[in-house]
Amino acid sequence: MTECINKYNANDLVNALIQLCIALDGTAKNEYPRMKKVGERFKAFIKANQDIITFFTFNTNIFIDCEFGGYAIEQFIYKVLRCGLLHEGEVSAMFKFAEAGEPILIGGKQWRFPRTFVFGTLLAVIGAPTNARQSVGDHIGVTVMGKSFKVNELWGRADLVRKAMKPPVAAALSP
Repeated sequence: MTECINKYNANDLVNALIQLCIALDGTAKNEYPRMKKVGERFKAFIKANQDIITFFTFNTNIFIDCEFGGYAIEQFIYKVLRCGLLHEGEVSAMFKFAEAGEPILIGGKQWRFPRTFVFGTLLAVIGAPTNARQSVGDHIGVTVMGKSFKVNELWGRADLVRKAMKPPVAAALSP
């Protein structure tokens, strides 16, 4: 996980994505031990965490069970990203990271995500209950919607990530 964080912070996004896919594989295997097929458990993990992943990918917008360009997000991440990296040794031409100022693009021919896709997916992995005993250097922190955390506080605590994603509830004034 530290390698993924370091690559992300260095803006080496392709290598961060490689490390992330490895972490996703291992986490999905631990989260869904009864599922024997890699693709099934990988997609199940993504689907279960699509709120966290899409929140960070799509600028605080959450997409649940949506299909874009013929793919649900869990299918795209598995088939195009993970399998492309693992079996072809490269990121599919169908996926690009958006440069600063470029719009997000989702379609049949290309998906272009901001770097925050890696951040959100990484938080989903960190928050997985089976990762509760993991740790990284105590100096590594993240900020979610203005709330700062040490990464070590978030291991196995997707509930804390989800809580931080929600805006504070304003008190209603009565007339």
